[in-house]
Amino acid sequence: MSSPSEGEAPMPEAGVSPASATADSDDRASYRQIFKATSIIGGAQVVSIVIGVARTKVFALLLGPAGVGLLGLLNALLSAAGMVAQMGMGAVGTRQIAEAHASGDRARIALARRALMVATLFLSVIGGGTVWLLREPLATYALRDAGLADAVGWIGLGVALSVAAVAQAALIQGMRRMWELAMLQIGGAVLLTVVGLPLVWLLGAAAVPFYVILMPLSAFVLGHVFVARLEKLPPVTATLPELAAQWRVFIAFGLPMMGAAVVGTLTTLWIQTHIKAELGIAALGLFVAANTIAMQYAGLVLTAMAGDYFPRLSGVIKDKEAARRLVNQQTEVALLLAGPIILVMFAAAPLVISLLYSDAFTPAADVLRWQTAGTLLKIVTWPMGFILLAEGAGRVFFVTEVSTVLVMAIATALAVDHYGLAGAGIGYFVSYVFYLPLMFIFAAPRIGLRWSAPVVRTLAIITFGLAALLWPVLAPSTLSLVLGAIVAGAATITLAILAARALDLARLLQRFRGAKS
Repeated sequence: MSSPSEGEAPMPEAGVSPASATADSDDRASYRQIFKATSIIGGAQVVSIVIGVARTKVFALLLGPAGVGLLGLLNALLSAAGMVAQMGMGAVGTRQIAEAHASGDRARIALARRALMVATLFLSVIGGGTVWLLREPLATYALRDAGLADAVGWIGLGVALSVAAVAQAALIQGMRRMWELAMLQIGGAVLLTVVGLPLVWLLGAAAVPFYVILMPLSAFVLGHVFVARLEKLPPVTATLPELAAQWRVFIAFGLPMMGAAVVGTLTTLWIQTHIKAELGIAALGLFVAANTIAMQYAGLVLTAMAGDYFPRLSGVIKDKEAARRLVNQQTEVALLLAGPIILVMFAAAPLVISLLYSDAFTPAADVLRWQTAGTLLKIVTWPMGFILLAEGAGRVFFVTEVSTVLVMAIATALAVDHYGLAGAGIGYFVSYVFYLPLMFIFAAPRIGLRWSAPVVRTLAIITFGLAALLWPVLAPSTLSLVLGAIVAGAATITLAILAARALDLARLLQRFRGAKS
């Protein structure tokens, strides 16, 4: 067959209607958009993590355990205070900007941006000022060291900067500027390293408070640069009622998000103290090691896709059919990307822990395996959770999130008492077994969501691979080890083939070769 001439639309294949061909082309484009956004943000995260690991190593060599301990205390305070001061600004601001951006109404976009920035100014002053005014009580009772009052005062500035930086990132994400979002991550990590480490080298422990606030400062400076490069909008004269309407959304959804985040942080702290009390400080170290690995590899996939997926879903959430299609595509892509990582992590848990830490940490392998199984459920439910965020269902989001972390706490406590350290991983797994039906009860019906055949097929492949890997763990033998490796390897190859089909790589390669010739 002769190929279509330049500028001529290709004819659909025999037996395929033009409408079907168009829909298929749209789906391929959507898959490519998802993979592209994931690769951009995911790549930025990988670079940031690598820089962060090197930076932490140098910091530890310069100041030793005491300096690392002080850094941890001040970082924890900045994180907790910033979480409260931001009031869910990241997600709420992204949603409001994304909805306005999807409408194409420049006046509406300008109004949303103005409301976001005014709210940011207010929350920055209140949050940072409160920490500064309460610096002495916070140092005495929260950090248990009255001598850190001046350091806590500087943290107040960090809180104000973190609120502003989160709002800038929400504006960039809502406008779906993925490259700028990626550069924001990498640039912040680079600036903190280039400026922070020489500061620590020159001033020693006295530089730690300034080192802590350098990250939000770097994010704020870079965010200001990237926001200034966004499309210029016509001047908008926003009335107080118009701004108040935007702020009501911020409050109605921001407060539940903040509450859920605080409860989650406190629950994580309680779980760690329970493990320490029941099993000792060494067991807690093993749990922290496994948990850090699990959260990092899951975060690489989930956070990367959130950069583009959340604003896209917010823009189409009122179109139920489009929303259903996007959620299913995102779920499929998440499974295709995370599936091989999950299988490798489950199979090589002892080796991974030994390489990243030391042989002394290999008893944490059972925890990591349970958390890996729980991560599969987390990845499956994660795209559905964004339905609640996109619709602004703040109360429902709060109830589902808080109930899940409470189940995690209870299940972990019971499992640790009965199974020891492995119980910490079991509790994590049980919480997502609980969370999955919650999403089908509270989130899926809002857009009439049912998993598509590709999602079910991909999930089945990963589950079958995990079952094969579980066999040699439960019944170690040469036969179970070999067969488990073969089945898991076949599952991984199948996932790669499905990913290539979703992207239509064969056609892309053909076009690339044609362009070169």
